[in-house]
Amino acid sequence: MSLKLSVIVPLHNVGELFIPFLNSLLAQHEQQFGGDHR
Repeated sequence: MSLKLSVIVPLHNVGELFIPFLNSLLAQHEQQFGGDHR
């Protein structure tokens, strides 16, 4: 039980850090290539 919890909590923390990072990467990609493929 405690092992599973100690795995889930870091994954949740990584997700909270990674999602804004991914969003900023997508925003930069939209700015660079946004108008080209429409």
